[in-house]
Amino acid sequence: VARYRTNGTLDSDFGIAGLVTTTFGQNSTDQGYSVAIQPDGKIIVAGVSYHNATGSVFALARYNADGSLDTSFGGNGKVTTDFGEAYTYARSVAIQPDGKIIVAGSIGNTPNSAFAVVRYNTDGTTDNAFGANGKVTTDFGTGAAGYAVTVQPDGKIVVAGVFYTTSSGLAQADFALVRYNTDGALDSSFGVAGKVTTDFGTINDLAY
Repeated sequence: VARYRTNGTLDSDFGIAGLVTTTFGQNSTDQGYSVAIQPDGKIIVAGVSYHNATGSVFALARYNADGSLDTSFGGNGKVTTDFGEAYTYARSVAIQPDGKIIVAGSIGNTPNSAFAVVRYNTDGTTDNAFGANGKVTTDFGTGAAGYAVTVQPDGKIVVAGVFYTTSSGLAQADFALVRYNTDGALDSSFGVAGKVTTDFGTINDLAY
C-alpha cells in the first residue's frame, strides 16, 4: 500500500516513507486488489493469499491511519477466508453504513467457478447473519467471477462481474450482475431470480 500527498509525493507519515507491505505467510504470495477507507480513517485492503502451490484464499488487511496494522481486526490486522475450493479470489471491497465489510470475488476455476461474497463484522469475524456462516456463492451454470461490489442505500448488495459461455468453440464472456438482500439471499425482484446477464455481441464483455 502507498499513500500520496495531494501533490503526488509519498506521504512520509504513512508506514515507512509512505509505503507499507504485508505478508500473510512465510512463503506465501499475496496480492491486494481493492481498497476502501472507513469513516474513522482506517484502511481495508482485500485480495488473495496463495497459501500453497495449488490454492488461494480471500485475504484482508486493515491498517490504522498511520499505516500500522490494526490489531483489533482479526487479532493481528489480517483475516483470511477459505471457501473449501482450491482457488478463491477476493476482488472488491465495500463498507456498509453500519461498518460491516462486504468482499466479493470468485471461487473455483472455469468452467466451475462462481461468484463469492463474504460479509465481515467490524472485528474481522464473518457475519453469521449473512448467507451461510457469512458466505454466499452464486452459480450461473457455467464459469463466473465477481469483480466489483457496491451497497445500495437500502442495504441491498450488487456484485458485477462476468460469466463464461462458449460460442463457436471460442471462450465468451458476458456481463453478469447479482443483487442480494441484506441477509445474503438472492433478490428475486432483480432480473431473473436475482441475476442479470448482458451480451454485447462481442467475444469478451467484461464488467470489472
